[in-house]
Amino acid sequence: MGVKEPVGISRQEFVWSRLWPWNAPAAGIDMGNGRKVDAEDVLESHFRRMAAKRRLQREQVVVQVGDNLLAAIAVLAPNLAPLTELAEEVATVVPVVQPTPEFRRHEIPFAAYLSPSPKDIEQIGYYYVTPAADDDLLREHNWVGLDNTSVHESYPGHHLQFSIANSIPVASTLPRLMNESSVFYEGWALYCEQLMLEEGFLETKEHRFVMLKDRLWRALRIIIDVKTQTGRMNYDQAADLMVQELHFPRAQACADLNWYSQSPSGPMGYALGWSIINRLRAREQSRLGSRFNLREFHDKLLSAGSISLPLVEGRHFT
Repeated sequence: MGVKEPVGISRQEFVWSRLWPWNAPAAGIDMGNGRKVDAEDVLESHFRRMAAKRRLQREQVVVQVGDNLLAAIAVLAPNLAPLTELAEEVATVVPVVQPTPEFRRHEIPFAAYLSPSPKDIEQIGYYYVTPAADDDLLREHNWVGLDNTSVHESYPGHHLQFSIANSIPVASTLPRLMNESSVFYEGWALYCEQLMLEEGFLETKEHRFVMLKDRLWRALRIIIDVKTQTGRMNYDQAADLMVQELHFPRAQACADLNWYSQSPSGPMGYALGWSIINRLRAREQSRLGSRFNLREFHDKLLSAGSISLPLVEGRHFT
């Protein structure tokens, strides 16, 4: 992206420094407006409040996600217009929340989205949530994490983007439907996590912490994707890295790796796409100045379908 790596640090350290907002926990999380909070305080405060609430039982996770999603859409749907005019056409379609089918749980440790067929008139998607098999996995199904995941998987993430791509004639041509790019659809969903914090929907310091932690997770996927597919890292080494850097339960790390191994180049699409969309937005803001409109930017971006972002940039933003 035109950014030079500093001399004297590893590529992994460089990625961390670009995507993680502090060099040491003591430096704190930058909350904007000159405010910083200590990372350890965020965790301690979050888990103290979690303990004070009724514990979320394993079998309740899917029900809770469904309730949270309906509540989120009730807030989001009327207010999506400032984000994208195209959203108005599909904002009333709520994805179906279901437990992840058992035969997919070995590779979906948390949640996933199944997009509707382009020929589905109602554009009904499925938001799968994997019930936690043990307390370690249940820890990852925390309240803040569920909020962030619903933004990513449903509104205004995957469900909104795929529904629009399927519903607009120029975006749903056969060549575009046959050439979907994870850099676009995963990049958009990751960008939405940031967007909802910017727009005030995910507004607490815990939401910002989880968003940044999940962004670090997606950065780590680039390293693992490249190294495992080129034979420079084996399965156990990759799992060890995720446990060490992300503090994932090993079962979650292994489930993640199970789909990495079957989808080469897919895992790196998240952070790459997020980076390209932010770069493109910054370029348009600089080019248009006071004439820049966030809603128009999203309309133009989403109207391209799900093709590779460099193609979108070349064809729609020239």
